[in-house]
Amino acid sequence: MYDYEKHGIPEDICLDSSNIEKYYYAPKHLFVNEEAIQKMQIEMIDNDVCALWSSVKNWTTVEASLLIAGLNPHCPHLFVIISTLNLCDLDRRDIDNERCQYYWLFETQLSAAMNYFFIFSRSGLGWEASPVNWIKYYQEKILGKLRRSEQIDIYAKNWLAYFEKEIESINQEIENLSDYQENPGRRKQQIEMILAVISALNFDPLQIPDNGKAKVKRSCLTRPLFTDSGFEHAWKAGLKAGYFRLANHEKFSSK
Repeated sequence: MYDYEKHGIPEDICLDSSNIEKYYYAPKHLFVNEEAIQKMQIEMIDNDVCALWSSVKNWTTVEASLLIAGLNPHCPHLFVIISTLNLCDLDRRDIDNERCQYYWLFETQLSAAMNYFFIFSRSGLGWEASPVNWIKYYQEKILGKLRRSEQIDIYAKNWLAYFEKEIESINQEIENLSDYQENPGRRKQQIEMILAVISALNFDPLQIPDNGKAKVKRSCLTRPLFTDSGFEHAWKAGLKAGYFRLANHEKFSSK
């Protein structure tokens, strides 16, 4: 079991330096120089990480919060604590914790993840949901509405780009379903309009030339009755019902 599964996202973004032992699960790196810090802060979400996490069926609320904030839940440095104690005190044996300032190595990302968790846990998606559903929810409810650093924006936008096609597909299906539910007779009206356009173009409805569909579609899309996907669905329904077909039907059977 990983630390994030046992402890969740830390609530104390600002660490209690006077009682640092309360964060017993977090590895502590004292006297770390800038070079060492940067080495540990290498990009956590690379192409391999995206491929791995996008292939799983579901993300938990915690996983979604961390991933969209740019943190790999499986990274061994996820909960590392850094000390800013001056290196000149290295030989001191009586260092007081109160003189030592501590902070999370990924303080900015953990802060963003905590905000995401607050919203995601109240999303209605449940404790687990598919990756694309978390990303879509982020796009609708969080993107552009929280004050975050540009670095955090980049991580989230990378995920949006990664799932762009899937999100577009979901949005289109929702649009199509919404159109159909609002007007059950819409598809019938669309087919009737397609037949009217076919007649206006002097096409035989059962012998439409190869480029005929494109001309019919172009004309139909000038009318508010149609969207691009709405036309395609109506066209397929009309083909199935035998109202019209292409002359080279076998060649263009998918159209």
